Amino acid sequence: MAMAECHPEDVKQHLATLPSRDRPKGQLTKWTLNELVKIAIGLNWIPARRGKYRVHEIGDWLNYVRDARNLVHLGRHLRDYPNLRIRSKHFLECSKIVSAAISHLSHIVESGIVSEIDHREQS
Repeated sequence: MAMAECHPEDVKQHLATLPSRDRPKGQLTKWTLNELVKIAIGLNWIPARRGKYRVHEIGDWLNYVRDARNLVHLGRHLRDYPNLRIRSKHFLECSKIVSAAISHLSHIVESGIVSEIDHREQS
């Protein structure tokens, strides 16, 4: 969400390329995690594989995190994974994935700040 706030023009341009049914509705603060991840992947802020047989990237693993988060709903858990006992290792894996995504996005923000400072100093 912070990336979208910092780069509203990029988000606006990206949304214009999407079919209207795929565009998030309402204010940015109301967008779902799934919508934000799709935008971040679409803008290459978070890497994702670009083909069925390529290596999974952070963006692909964020879908695992979303699925794990959705398992807090008992009906979803019973319907989708009736024989799976959720253990702490599942949440530790999710934590590592989210940390990797945050680290990746932080690096982009830091690089942008340094680039802007360099640009201003040269002016």
